[in-house]
Amino acid sequence: MIKEFIDEIEGEKDEELKGLIFKGLEEVLKEDYEEGGGRYGEWVGGIMDGIGLEEVEDEAVLGRGLGILLSLSRFTETLKIYTSKLPTLPSGNIATGSVIRGLGRHPGMWNLVNKVYDNWGERRDVVVVSSYFKAAGEEVKRGGGEGIVEQCLRRLEEAGEMVNTVVYNSMIRVAGESSDPSTAFSTYSQMLSSGFTPNIITFGSLMSSCTTLSSIKTVFTYMSEHDIEPNSYVIGASVGCCVRLGESGEARRIVEDVVRKGGEVNVATFNAVIGSCVDAHDTSSALTVSGLMFLTSTSPNTSTYTKLLYLLCTERKTDRAVEILNMCYEKGVEVEVGVYVRVVQECERGREYRKALEVYELMRKSGVNFYESKLLDVGFKRVLKIVNEGISLPRTSILDIF
Repeated sequence: MIKEFIDEIEGEKDEELKGLIFKGLEEVLKEDYEEGGGRYGEWVGGIMDGIGLEEVEDEAVLGRGLGILLSLSRFTETLKIYTSKLPTLPSGNIATGSVIRGLGRHPGMWNLVNKVYDNWGERRDVVVVSSYFKAAGEEVKRGGGEGIVEQCLRRLEEAGEMVNTVVYNSMIRVAGESSDPSTAFSTYSQMLSSGFTPNIITFGSLMSSCTTLSSIKTVFTYMSEHDIEPNSYVIGASVGCCVRLGESGEARRIVEDVVRKGGEVNVATFNAVIGSCVDAHDTSSALTVSGLMFLTSTSPNTSTYTKLLYLLCTERKTDRAVEILNMCYEKGVEVEVGVYVRVVQECERGREYRKALEVYELMRKSGVNFYESKLLDVGFKRVLKIVNEGISLPRTSILDIF
């Protein structure tokens, strides 16, 4: 049906419509990307078959289509169409760049990426070069590409003037993902000396390469020199470095400074800092960072509360643990059964039966299945202990469960 509809459109509108359709399909695949196109793969593939890439004349539109086929893991078909269409294209660089980027998204395709790049030879332009470095970034992120830093440095030198900010950013990313901070920082210096202006992606990639606190501070200094404020990407990268270094205090300081200046910190970064504080058994810092989440209207999630609750139990701070459980219930945040169990056990150790009863009430109101959690017998015994202690039960009694 798609094919019949497109066939009714004449001339330039035909290509324009195909381009719009391809752009829409790209967005669909981004929403749920996985090998072979995910749950939308069959649907998208049917539309691509209906359109037929062999009849596409506009190179930009063809490039989009080739990228979509590669997202669907239709490698042989894509390369066949690509090679057959090349002689008819004005330059071939847009299509070649799309093929290189598309192949780069898949594991095990790095050798083929290099083959396509090499075959294109001196016809390469900045689109092809930047596509190659983007593919290199994807490959090294997956942990592949042995010797990829040296290979990319050689490619960078061969490219000559066919480079741009994207190429340098990708080279810095490759070095950073390969734990080669020296190359990352030297590439940054080369970028500046070549007359290119760094952007937020540059500094995020540079920050990811840091292995010392001094290098983290250096990147922030570079950003100030270029009047660029750190965003959540850069903050996340800096905190990640601090966490890897075991510097929970510095991670907390960075987040506090960003919040004080009105900057953006996402929940993943907050969780990373809290997790680092938990590992360092720094309860005070963990609670402080948790409080910052509320100040910035960032919504804590299950991971946030789980880390905090386990730490509070370890420190035997059951008052705060029960307080946070109540907060979870009020905000509708799901708490794992194991966390409830841990808090109840800690209350029992301290003979704090009223608190234990309060936790059971929260479990009941939250819809926890006591049979599935295998707490029925021990729960009943604990309630008997509470009765023996002479503590009056609330109007909505936990005994109703048993």
